[in-house]
Amino acid sequence: MRYPIFVGDDEEQANRQVAIWRQSPREVKDEDYQEFYQHLTLDFEPPLEHIHTVVDAPLRLYALLYIPTNPEKNVFSLRKEDGLKLYARKILIQEYTTELLPKYFRFIQGVVDAEDLPLNVSRETIQSNPLIIRIRKILTSQVINKLEQIAKKDDELYEKFWNVYSNFLKEGIATAEDGREELYPLLRFKTTKVVDRLSSLNDYIGRMKAGQKKIYYILGDDETSVLQSPHLDYFNKHEYEVITFTNAMDSFMLINLREYEGFEFT
Repeated sequence: MRYPIFVGDDEEQANRQVAIWRQSPREVKDEDYQEFYQHLTLDFEPPLEHIHTVVDAPLRLYALLYIPTNPEKNVFSLRKEDGLKLYARKILIQEYTTELLPKYFRFIQGVVDAEDLPLNVSRETIQSNPLIIRIRKILTSQVINKLEQIAKKDDELYEKFWNVYSNFLKEGIATAEDGREELYPLLRFKTTKVVDRLSSLNDYIGRMKAGQKKIYYILGDDETSVLQSPHLDYFNKHEYEVITFTNAMDSFMLINLREYEGFEFT
């Protein structure tokens, strides 16, 4: 609301006059992000992370996105469907907009405010609107960049994210028509040589034997049975590291995960 609101005799202002997503990220405190998240979702568990984006060119765009700690909506949740709240110049256009991010990022919650979006845009025309397509590319890139930053700076936080949302990323690799390669560096897994922590594909390549030309993996139901598989005897004998894929989504993902940095998956 543009105008200050005071309740009863309390001199403390009860409303925020400036939309938080339109403020500079430098001006917003962590407690303000938390307060807005609770207001938006009625989820009183703090989010894993937030992404606050202000873009001036090639279009003017404001976005405040959150990664919830838990993707399951609680009984009090205000967000009953997937999708982001879409505004045009602070006017709400659509409550649940699924076209602003790929389906595999449907767990993201938040608001998007576009200056250049016409106020009369409809649900029927929003899918083909070229501005929405550009916004989708910007937001997808921002989410991936944020996840990459977390993965580099905070192993513990990224492991929390991975334990909850790994199947969403694997779904993206398996089903996305374009851009799936951007998800490859975000993958994490255990191997025959590193069983007590998660590794990335770059970690695996960095530990390769001299002359190794392929990325080796084995599929199975659980870590214990996979590590005891006789199929690993040759690789253990010759000290080749093997990725252990034990999640039900892994075989689905591997349909499209064929190679990484020139190394074929075998």
